Amino acid sequence: MEDELKFNLENIRLLDLKLIHRTQEKIIGKFKRNDLVKAMEAPEQDVNNKILRNISKYLYNVSPQYKRLILYFSNLLTFDNYIEPYNLEEKINIKKFKKNYNQIVSQVEKMNLIHELSKVIHSVFKEGVFFGYIHQGEDSFFLQQLDADYCKITFIEDGVYGFAFNFQYFHIYPERLRQYPQEFSDIYNKIRENPSNTYWHDLTAENTLCIKFDGTVWYFIPPFVGIVTGK
Repeated sequence: MEDELKFNLENIRLLDLKLIHRTQEKIIGKFKRNDLVKAMEAPEQDVNNKILRNISKYLYNVSPQYKRLILYFSNLLTFDNYIEPYNLEEKINIKKFKKNYNQIVSQVEKMNLIHELSKVIHSVFKEGVFFGYIHQGEDSFFLQQLDADYCKITFIEDGVYGFAFNFQYFHIYPERLRQYPQEFSDIYNKIRENPSNTYWHDLTAENTLCIKFDGTVWYFIPPFVGIVTGK
């Protein structure tokens, strides 16, 4: 009886992923399994990249198993941190050292890295990438996530990815412009003054953050989306 119960539970646990493998069903929103396979063949293309990310987001919402897989790996990193002084001189000005150390501690505490970086890594496992804009005040720090459908990596500065944003986003969602920092309003207003300008504009690297799951390729895909391609 115990073995039979275990067998049934395993079948229930895998049920939704087995249904996804049916070749001709519309299994992922408006996409079929063949759409997923074709997108995996050329993930560097923008259209395929978007398909893969949308499939992953859909699976995250409808499949408890897929969601649990992403949450498991994204929660492995706790982002606990400590500050360790290094390269100290033989004679240390204790007063100056304490002042600088306390400033750094205050800055790290203000950034609330455990919370903010948890959002980043969760997006990385779900979409393969995190695009964000840094908001920083005297006593506050916040990473505003940007829609990956309107972002693309365009340069590398000091080993860090920089990216452009498609300002057509505000043609579709004009009411959201005030929810974004001044840099967005400045660029968008210039575009409206001269419609011949491109909608893609690089954002300043010092105010942005781009983290990818796979640093060996320039494009990005959700790391687990391929598990549903099998028959």
